[in-house]
Amino acid sequence: MEEKETGSSDERYRKLYRKAVKKGMKRSGTKTMPQAMIPGDITIQNITSDEKIAGEITRAYEIARYSHRSVSDGDIKQLKNISR
Repeated sequence: MEEKETGSSDERYRKLYRKAVKKGMKRSGTKTMPQAMIPGDITIQNITSDEKIAGEITRAYEIARYSHRSVSDGDIKQLKNISR
């Protein structure tokens, strides 16, 4: 398997995603999250309830986490704007 470079856009996206989830958990007063939760449910519960936007965020997260492809700068900007 090929490793991605440190500081890649994928790494940045995953870090922003974690930060947005933690912020959402803090807002809702949630202390822990079930380990079996899938990324789509995590996004809807903690980042946005808009299913279309949540789908785009989850798709980009799954690319950043599991794929050999990389997320785009547009994906990063979208997550930054939503998490504000």
